[in-house]
Parts: sequence; structure tokens; C-alpha cells
Amino acid sequence: MLSEEMLLKEISEFDGTVDEFLLYVEKRNGYIEAQVGNDDCITDYINK
Repeated sequence: MLSEEMLLKEISEFDGTVDEFLLYVEKRNGYIEAQVGNDDCITDYINK
């Protein structure tokens, strides 16, 4: 599991383009799973 900061660091340290990084990840792992959220989204959902 990677935080956003860790993922950005891994991308920036990769010797190639972002597209090449994504191809590398696809071959190594198959996919990238992401969870996106923030307090505003959760608060809006709860207050409905």
C-alpha cells in the first residue's frame, strides 16, 4: 500500500516517462488500485 506521497516519489524516481511507469506497473502488478476521499466528501454524504 502506498500513500499519495509515496506513489509520487516512486513515479519521480522512475527512469522514464509516466506512461512507461504505468506500463512497468501493469507488467509487475497488473493494475493500480486507488482510494480517494476527503473529509468534505464524507461530511456531505453523512449530512444528506
